[in-house]
Amino acid sequence: MQSRDTTLPAEVLGEIFKCNAPDVPDRDARNYLLIIQLVCKEWKRASDLAHGLWNHLVLDGDLGEKPTPERLEAWFQRAGTLPKTLEVAIPMYDEDDEDDQEAYTSFVKALARFLGGGAVLVEKCEIICGSLACFVRLTTALERESAASYRPTPWESLKIFHLDFSIPGESDESLEPLETMFTKLPPNIDSLELSLRDSFEEQDPCPEERCHFPPTLFNKLSSIKFICYWGGGLYLQRVLEHCVNVKTLTLDFDDKVYETPTGTYLQSESVRQSPILLPNVRKLCLTAGLGNAAKALEFLNAPNLAELDFDFGEPDDESGGNGGRVLDPKLAEYIPKFIARSGCEGTLTHFTVRNVKIKAGELLSTFMGLPASTHITLENVAVDEARIAASGRKIEWK
Repeated sequence: MQSRDTTLPAEVLGEIFKCNAPDVPDRDARNYLLIIQLVCKEWKRASDLAHGLWNHLVLDGDLGEKPTPERLEAWFQRAGTLPKTLEVAIPMYDEDDEDDQEAYTSFVKALARFLGGGAVLVEKCEIICGSLACFVRLTTALERESAASYRPTPWESLKIFHLDFSIPGESDESLEPLETMFTKLPPNIDSLELSLRDSFEEQDPCPEERCHFPPTLFNKLSSIKFICYWGGGLYLQRVLEHCVNVKTLTLDFDDKVYETPTGTYLQSESVRQSPILLPNVRKLCLTAGLGNAAKALEFLNAPNLAELDFDFGEPDDESGGNGGRVLDPKLAEYIPKFIARSGCEGTLTHFTVRNVKIKAGELLSTFMGLPASTHITLENVAVDEARIAASGRKIEWK
């Protein structure tokens, strides 16, 4: 029999369990923890006390998974007071398969019961849907659960929400326009991330009088990220006009800016003459192919900007280098114009460029437009480092 004196303390065992747990808390992670808890009472107690093992849960869209509100609550209750994160991929199913339909319906109902009536509050949630219809079904079900609840619900407690429509699913042809989703979002979030697939981005914008943009929701947001180029930029403008309190704005256009069939709106003279005012944005992150991120500056006005971050996409070659991506030489022209128009000369202190090739002269010209910069970071950027060093500018290389 093992001596009690040689038994590891529960806190140490818990740290060992965390170090060996799968990185993604999906079904494999749940099986790992189940095995640990079945070894002995000491291991079960140690894993229960390791709250960091239980504050994140991923349901990866497998119809074979049968979550229940009770199981979801039991999982998160072991996390104690740690902030809790739930990631859910709503399963896709065969409409001609009754078993598939039943499993799908059971999955959505269980999730709605937990989010709309559960006792454990969650801070962050990511939902991946194949269609707007799928998201509407879920939110309609959880609204019914919330109406019957006498206490704050996980849905109402959410502060960070990511809605992802990037995976193709069922058709939405018979439903309302996509912007209807904004009326279905959690009511108290302060951070929103929205991902759309190409078929959504190519939809023609609906008339403004039919748009459903609840200003009270957007006024609360402090951080917003768009991974899309929706409606040629018209929807983007309509949303951002309400985001008067946003401090961190991320626009991920990939290679789509000015390249989609509807991509003319943000090029219009009226938008250039009256850029979107972002009075409280302190950090602006732009991800786009080659020079498109720089061009996006034409329709933005950020008078209190402190950080400007350009990312020109993933490396092109297998070696992890920046391949053939060459920066648009007009970057040195766009940035000073953006700074002058915004009037942020005295506040813009941090400047970052990622994943691109750039000539030293162009980079130095860009720096000349950053009079208040104190932190300049170049990550995976091919440039003549000796010439940059000779300029006397302090740069962090990654």
